[in-house]
Amino acid sequence: MSRAPLELIVGEARYRATLARSFCGFTLSMGVLALALIAGLDVDPSGYLLALLALFVALGIATGLFGSGWPPTAIVIFTVFAAGVVLFALAEFGRDYESFAAIIPPAVAACFLFYSRLQAALVGAILIAGYAVVLNYSNFAEAAEPWLIVTGMTLSFSGVSAWIAAQLQGLADAERAAAAEVERLAGELAGANERLRRYVAPQVAAASAVDDATALAPHRRRIAVVFVDLRGFTRFTAGAEPEDVVELLGAYYATVGAVAHAHGATLGSYAGDGVMAYVGDADDAPDPPGAALDLAFALAAPI
Repeated sequence: MSRAPLELIVGEARYRATLARSFCGFTLSMGVLALALIAGLDVDPSGYLLALLALFVALGIATGLFGSGWPPTAIVIFTVFAAGVVLFALAEFGRDYESFAAIIPPAVAACFLFYSRLQAALVGAILIAGYAVVLNYSNFAEAAEPWLIVTGMTLSFSGVSAWIAAQLQGLADAERAAAAEVERLAGELAGANERLRRYVAPQVAAASAVDDATALAPHRRRIAVVFVDLRGFTRFTAGAEPEDVVELLGAYYATVGAVAHAHGATLGSYAGDGVMAYVGDADDAPDPPGAALDLAFALAAPI
């Protein structure tokens, strides 16, 4: 189901409250306008019309006070009631005030901005059909002509509003799809960055994540190289099972990698039990030899 343009503009969280306040403002302004017309045009409305106008304004005030928690469908129903009040007034005032029907096209067009397209079309259909009943009830000699004029204007105005609503819906769908794609790519990048951290220093992984070309470009830097080797490894492998060798190397690499990364070193290569680490390459360390000694002492205990 399509979403109301107003909801796309203000957001789902604020849509109900904004819709309720808008309907309240509409009912109050229409009530004041109706009273001004009754007084200024010297018409004598029936008690039924005055009661309907009073109920119409009361509904608007109640909607403004409590409507933020109501479903939008309730306000659509109130809008249909408002359409009924307008039609009743047209029927009561009669042919002398036929021009009042000009309110129908912009009112229906506005519905396409406040409600979904299906709900707005329902309100428009009720108004157009009701206007035909009003013309017949008022015994207009040429009822078809004003009905066709109002209907044509309503369809034209509503078509433009519906097109605008469809464009806003398309933009909102595209924005949601783009946001979902960005979130998916961000998740993939975070996963790739986490996997990269297993093999390179955190500084290198961070530079890769933000596409820092200067950090990854070829450069000259004073560094220190640490070589790590397991004493007696060759003798151990001669009599050990392959599974035991693989298990030992896995634990050994994990230990060396964790300690090296903690000291900002970059692992250069693995060759059996030999590991080579660069100190001062990932970041511009002030004392690479001293940092390399700290790394060597830090590796001695766990190994």
